[in-house]
Amino acid sequence: MRLFNNKILIERIFETLIAQHVYRFAFRNKLELYYWYDNDEVDLILAKDERIQPIQISYEITDEKTWQREIAGIEKLKKKTNNVTNPLLVVYRGEEKEINGINIVPAKKFLLHIEDYLSS
Repeated sequence: MRLFNNKILIERIFETLIAQHVYRFAFRNKLELYYWYDNDEVDLILAKDERIQPIQISYEITDEKTWQREIAGIEKLKKKTNNVTNPLLVVYRGEEKEINGINIVPAKKFLLHIEDYLSS
């Protein structure tokens, strides 16, 4: 019997790594950091002066179903409040692109240039 599924473990480590860097950025820049859930989730939300920036983290996005699951929370949050600021971010292991106004950012580039992606 295997205690851990390697893929699930790697996905959790990946998400934790990105979250730790965002937390450090938030702490240094005196930003609040939240998680949001309303049948869909947003992994991280940076907040300052009633403005919020959603960040979704995904190890990989391989198909349309996964893509829809990953952006559902961001889109729902955007509809519920006028306080969402750009860029709307999904951080993952793939190539950089933009879909429906959401920036899809490779994790390596995000970590190296975190200040460029996060509002302060």
